[in-house]
Amino acid sequence: MPDDRTALEDEIARIESENAILRKALLAHGLALPDGVKTPRALGPDSELKIPSDAELDRVMTFFEKMWRRLMEMVQRMQKEIDGKSPDKL
Repeated sequence: MPDDRTALEDEIARIESENAILRKALLAHGLALPDGVKTPRALGPDSELKIPSDAELDRVMTFFEKMWRRLMEMVQRMQKEIDGKSPDKL
């Protein structure tokens, strides 16, 4: 799971950077930021959006697939438990 955590942290960092660039663009065009949105952090002149690689996307997708399968297995186990209990056993 450490690789999954790293992938998620990388994605969070990418999204934060993208959001900062978008906020900066809004301000540069004289548009107000929505309520509750903070002024972007200072970005260096070489800041640009970095698109994740296919390998990074694959890691994130693998994580979500595992999470989805585990969730579905949990729901199925719970359903079997519920179905196995008759009203007189409750």
